[in-house]
Amino acid sequence: MLQFLVLAAAVLSQGSMTAPPAKPVVTETSPLPPIPPSAKIVLDRITSHFAPLPGVKLTAKHRIEAPNKRILHENMREIVIIKPNKIKITQDGLPFLVCDGVDAWTAPKQGTTYDELKAPATMPGCITEFHALGNGGVAGSGGLVAALLSPNAIGELLKEVDAVSAIQKGADDLLILRIGPDSKRLREGLRLGIFVPRDGDPWPSQLDVIPPGAEVFTRITFSNWSVSNALTTSFDKPVITAPDGTFNPGLAAPKSNAKPADTTPTKKKPAGS
Repeated sequence: MLQFLVLAAAVLSQGSMTAPPAKPVVTETSPLPPIPPSAKIVLDRITSHFAPLPGVKLTAKHRIEAPNKRILHENMREIVIIKPNKIKITQDGLPFLVCDGVDAWTAPKQGTTYDELKAPATMPGCITEFHALGNGGVAGSGGLVAALLSPNAIGELLKEVDAVSAIQKGADDLLILRIGPDSKRLREGLRLGIFVPRDGDPWPSQLDVIPPGAEVFTRITFSNWSVSNALTTSFDKPVITAPDGTFNPGLAAPKSNAKPADTTPTKKKPAGS
């Protein structure tokens, strides 16, 4: 039984952002888990959509939710990721991660002095180096998007995954990934639920990150997807806007005392349906 997959729908604006189909590069360097035909269809569809894109721009709403549906913490991220290694993420209007392809600046756990480091050369390197993307893997908004923009998208999505499945939920396909016991980046038993609309462009609409036996889970809803390139975004070094060492509540991690509860996989209906 899937733990904690309480999954809400997000209505995406498709517009005219249809990209020409393309075959993703598949050059696995490690064995992939068994992929059932239903999951392969979803994986092929989404990775083929992202393969020809130079980069993307989107909005991601992060919510940490308790079993009683109480919202413990919420933030909004504006994300721009450009191949092969440019990234700009703001959280609630504050610079969170900037990588110009040569240098990178990451928000500290506390304070306003950004940590500076050399940029990894590849998108998989960025996923591993910048834990703000997805805890070193695809368990976050930036990690998922960076994996989809990687040269070997399927291999990056399924790295350290030991079980893959797909089911239909309303108008969406739900791709479910389980992190295996040999994972060095993410917790064993972690489940990722990725919603992909069945009609129109396969921009992911939602990602749920559910730890095993979790007291809380993270729900990320995606919107405002568009194709982007490096010419339309500034990747300048973030500007410090408060005294050095000042605690920045916009970058603070929330604490939770919520207790666990069992739920069954559900999909909320859009308003007015």
